[in-house]
Amino acid sequence: MLERSVLYARDEVIRGEDLLITDNQQAKDMFAALPEPKQGSLSRTISPSRKQLFLRALAACKGNQSEAAAMLGVSKQAVNKFVAGQSDNPG
Repeated sequence: MLERSVLYARDEVIRGEDLLITDNQQAKDMFAALPEPKQGSLSRTISPSRKQLFLRALAACKGNQSEAAAMLGVSKQAVNKFVAGQSDNPG
């Protein structure tokens, strides 16, 4: 629940409304938790989602960048660039 809350939080701070537990039917609609569009919301929504997808793919592929790239449908260079950016920015 916390991982999902971080992923879908509307801002950098998790608020009570970000922790709502939904029933299974709503959980199936992955777009239901998206924030309402506002200035700069695309970048704030996509960036954390992209990071989580890369991290999950790398974990599922036990760090194999070629396999993670194939899983995500991106180039190996994209995964390599992501990994390099993560090591440059530990926070």
